[in-house]
Amino acid sequence: MLKLDVEEKKKIDSLRAKLNQGEWFEAASSAASVLENILWKIHLELINKLPPKKQKEILDSVPVNKSIDRLTLGDRITLFRNLDLFKLYSDEVEKKPLPSLQLIDWNKILKIRNSVAHPREFPTSAEQAYEISSALYLIALETTDWKPHSKIAVTNNPLFKKAMIFIALFIFVLTVMYILITSQDIQNTKKLLSEHGEEISLLLEKRGAYSLAIWAIKGDKLTNSREVLLYRFYKLQAQEVKDYDPVQSYRLYDAALDLEIVGDKSSVKEWQEDLWQKMTPIDQIRAKNPNIEYIIPGGVIGLIVLYSRLKKRQRMYRNPD
Repeated sequence: MLKLDVEEKKKIDSLRAKLNQGEWFEAASSAASVLENILWKIHLELINKLPPKKQKEILDSVPVNKSIDRLTLGDRITLFRNLDLFKLYSDEVEKKPLPSLQLIDWNKILKIRNSVAHPREFPTSAEQAYEISSALYLIALETTDWKPHSKIAVTNNPLFKKAMIFIALFIFVLTVMYILITSQDIQNTKKLLSEHGEEISLLLEKRGAYSLAIWAIKGDKLTNSREVLLYRFYKLQAQEVKDYDPVQSYRLYDAALDLEIVGDKSSVKEWQEDLWQKMTPIDQIRAKNPNIEYIIPGGVIGLIVLYSRLKKRQRMYRNPD
């Protein structure tokens, strides 16, 4: 298994936020950078762990005018294909199937990487950002020590940070929603997920990345297994986060119970009831009222507006002229 450094892991962890915020170029650029590093690490592993004869064959395949550590992504992908190094790494080094390495369309990845290198000539689209990010997620889960985080890290003052975020959302939510719904980029993204959402979600489930699996299957509107898979992922994710985020766990159980599927839901109800008994009163209120986190910032904004108007009226009375 490949070891990623802290910066590489941070880049992967930041992808979801960048995609959610519509930062297509930034997401694609980060994903391309880490993918390039992963291929370089795989190249080194092959050279270090294969028999001398095979090592020589790999080294002799490097273009004469270039060193192995200076290969472009295109050069390295070409070399990997010519020598079938993806399969060799899977069979001889990792000794286990690595389907993502062999099934991903590397021509598309290279095209996206080249467009990122020339953003003025080839602006990055949402489809490209999601495609290269999805490829990175699969390869990182399959070949490296990176694992997705279920819990988001917070700053030293999380309540203040949340309040500021929700205030900003409250002001701009209508505009943002309009842009997201009507954007052609979002339509292209939905199309991409509708074609590959089920396959991606199943691969993510095998790695225990249930939150990412939920994200992927939600985009696949065509599969007949969508409700069944969502039900399973909701349960698995709820079980995973129940010890440190009971509110989220409770809501995930609710989401599973709301799905219209044929089957016994009694076990989920029992787990949810057991969780309820262990929750604090505040968490129970939050679990039952998902919108309360939006109402409170809205109330704060209302109080601020009311206070400013009262102060303005007081000044008018004091200075009638």
